[in-house]
Amino acid sequence: MIMMKRKYLSVKNDFVFKKLFGEPGNEEILKSFLEAVLGIKILKVAPRRDTILLKDIQSEKTGILDVRATLDSNKEINIEMQVNPDNNMFKRTFFYTSKLYTEGFEAGKMYNELKKVISINILSHDFLKSNRCHTIYKLANQDNNSEDYNEVVEIHFIETRKLILDHEVQTDLRDWIRFIDSEEDEVINVLSDENKDIKVAKEKLEWLSRDEETRIIAENRAKYLSDLNSSIACAKAEGKAEGKAEIVKRMINNGITAEDIVSMTGIDKKEIDQIISEYK
Repeated sequence: MIMMKRKYLSVKNDFVFKKLFGEPGNEEILKSFLEAVLGIKILKVAPRRDTILLKDIQSEKTGILDVRATLDSNKEINIEMQVNPDNNMFKRTFFYTSKLYTEGFEAGKMYNELKKVISINILSHDFLKSNRCHTIYKLANQDNNSEDYNEVVEIHFIETRKLILDHEVQTDLRDWIRFIDSEEDEVINVLSDENKDIKVAKEKLEWLSRDEETRIIAENRAKYLSDLNSSIACAKAEGKAEGKAEIVKRMINNGITAEDIVSMTGIDKKEIDQIISEYK
């Protein structure tokens, strides 16, 4: 059977996702998606200027690509598209959320200047035990469940494979999840006919998919993550210390931080530090 090459690049590819939702000029696409996820009206969304250089993505020197934005001048947003399973998703999410909360906060500033942080993790694999597609975590009082810290932090997990099981997902969010998760061009075309915001996103995706440089980077990015995941799985299956060491060395050579290596491999931080110290 001959497989037809897709017209559209996969939105699940984190590089494509970042180009589609995170670049200046695509604010309306990001705004519509966030309104569907958060269930609120957004007046203004401002994507953060990218600090990851294109050459680093091309040379595989970055482990995680995320979308950063400021909402209505008082909320910081971080969105991450995850294709590969992550053994430390909870802790890593909280770690980066905490860093984002205190980022830029300097001596002399007032605590009321701290902005609420909302982390959104889109997973194309099962992670939580619940059958819910969209799960939200907030800080609450354990005695009366009051959300005293509602304006501090909020963490979302969207597990795309569970959409078919969860009939409580609102239509707009359901459309966006199907758009992001789809591996079929026809599904994207049908969604764009039914949803005007997704039509805008489809047109941008079509433009990205026609761009040769974008397609090459996206395909190389997918191959890199697939190879990395395969190498990690092999090292774990073999259970050899030298196998782990080779994985860590390769990732360090690619410019991936120790924290990201912990997240992506599940190898203990102390063990990674030991490998790094011996390697240097």
